Amino acid sequence: MGCVARLEFYGMVPQLTKLTFKRDDGATLVSIRGKTSGAFKGGGSFQWTAAVKGLALLMIRGVLADVTTSRTMSATLSGCGGTLASSLDYALSKEPAWMLDAFGTDIAGRCYLRRMILRTNSERRYPGPVTISLNHSVIKGESIEIFHENAPINTTESLLKLSEILVD
Repeated sequence: MGCVARLEFYGMVPQLTKLTFKRDDGATLVSIRGKTSGAFKGGGSFQWTAAVKGLALLMIRGVLADVTTSRTMSATLSGCGGTLASSLDYALSKEPAWMLDAFGTDIAGRCYLRRMILRTNSERRYPGPVTISLNHSVIKGESIEIFHENAPINTTESLLKLSEILVD
């Protein structure tokens, strides 16, 4: 069956406000931006941090990698300290509450998101950048839906524009 993710952005400078994740076991988890899930009873919550921004960017790049015909676009993030890649890497290592709320845990009790992401030079144990990519055996770009102001974003141009905003 595979995993499916839906990311909903709002605002003139788009920010992630809702994340819906359907795992391959059928469980669906909803997380809302903020300190609590508010009206979404039983849902999780997250704040707009560098790690969340990095995750959103990685998923957008995953969609772009699938929709572009050239192989120049890859579903990866790479960087040293203070980058979105290193922030997401650090969060994956620490498994904060927002990550567990949004993705749940596997049978071993580890955050399910760790199955979805592959890391090289995790926690920057060696000199150089950490590189993070989507694990296509768990989630493919075609299984990620991106929305802005309730409208699907599925053109290469719109996805590139959104990814550029997130990088800034």
